[in-house]
Amino acid sequence: MNTPVITQQHTDGRSYSQVTHQTPSRQTSGRPNKRPRAGSSSTDNSASFKSTYQEHPDSGNIPQNTNENDEKIKKWNWDLVNDFKNNISQERKDMIFESLNQISSDNIDQLKVDTIFEDVCYIMIDSARNTFGIFKLKKRKKVKPVDKPWFDEECRFARQNYRKLKRNISTKSSVQQKQNLRLTVKTYKKILNKKI
Repeated sequence: MNTPVITQQHTDGRSYSQVTHQTPSRQTSGRPNKRPRAGSSSTDNSASFKSTYQEHPDSGNIPQNTNENDEKIKKWNWDLVNDFKNNISQERKDMIFESLNQISSDNIDQLKVDTIFEDVCYIMIDSARNTFGIFKLKKRKKVKPVDKPWFDEECRFARQNYRKLKRNISTKSSVQQKQNLRLTVKTYKKILNKKI
């Protein structure tokens, strides 16, 4: 059996070879209306790539989180499509194609798929960053109310009770509920005056 070698050429003139091995397809039963299972080939000439996977030498340099919290890539602009294509790193693209050619269905695992996926994401994000630019997100400072040094747990608890009763009072509240609210307000004010 001859092993076909497919030679392809990159856009910059370099060529690379790809070796494929023929594997026989699965035989189906005699029923004519049986559909092939998902993932199975419907033709007799299915090819699989037989080789080993090698780690990218540059894969350790890929940042884990390329989209930082304080910067964001600007929106897609259709006028810059050609610039986006030209900014895609040819070296990284070649490494990804080489890795894909070296993976076979027998030795694939999640780590290899994740590594290649991260490489592809990095190429696209890097090209978009160089083409469209980035902008910094405006951070809003959270205004945290600073309590006075004398405002302690007792004051906080009294304020909590007062606000809880005030929320529960409605227009149809009873006389007893209104009296409870007045007493709570007096207690709250008394505690605050004592602490000040």
